[in-house]
Amino acid sequence: SGGFQVNDGTLTFATDTAAGTGGLDLGFSSGIAAFTSAAPSITRLSSHSTTAQVTLAAGTTLTINNASDSIFRGQIQGPGSIAKSGAGELRLETPGSFAGGTAITAGTIEVASTGALGSNTVMLNGATSHLKVEPGVTLANTIAFGAGGGRLSGHGAFSSNVVLGTNSVVAPGSSVGTLTFTSGLTLAAGGAYDFEMQNAPGGPGLGWDYVQVNGPL
Repeated sequence: SGGFQVNDGTLTFATDTAAGTGGLDLGFSSGIAAFTSAAPSITRLSSHSTTAQVTLAAGTTLTINNASDSIFRGQIQGPGSIAKSGAGELRLETPGSFAGGTAITAGTIEVASTGALGSNTVMLNGATSHLKVEPGVTLANTIAFGAGGGRLSGHGAFSSNVVLGTNSVVAPGSSVGTLTFTSGLTLAAGGAYDFEMQNAPGGPGLGWDYVQVNGPL
């Protein structure tokens, strides 16, 4: 249950339970943590190095079940996928190349770098599932919602056409801010807009929340 720290070289987790019930920290290293089984899980992912790597084999879905917040500055690579659960926030700060997609069923993924979520669909499906996009970041992934819905927030941009329906919420900013949709936005039945105002004459994105849509609304 104590977790693993990789300071150099490669550590391969070849079964679903090989990582135990602890976290994974790649520290300041250029080490690699490789997952090759179908459904491995860890309770925390962290790294201070942009050259650290997590690699996911074909058919692998790595569940990151963090109860507390963590920052991963490394790269997530490979044909596999990730699933975010647990109440904590996972902040991703470096582009990755994993191709299997991302599922968020609970807690927050904070995207602080364009490309951090690889190249496939991001699925939100849970009452507390939350995808937050930081300033200057454009997320090109297809955004989808399951029946449990989810929440989009932040100051960045989504470049796919997003449909917000049952149990899904758009909430610009980290407090007040602007959230941009560059390829259109559909506000379908059952969704919600979380609108915050701090200063009525302050202007869009500064005094009050603002959704900017380039394309069809």
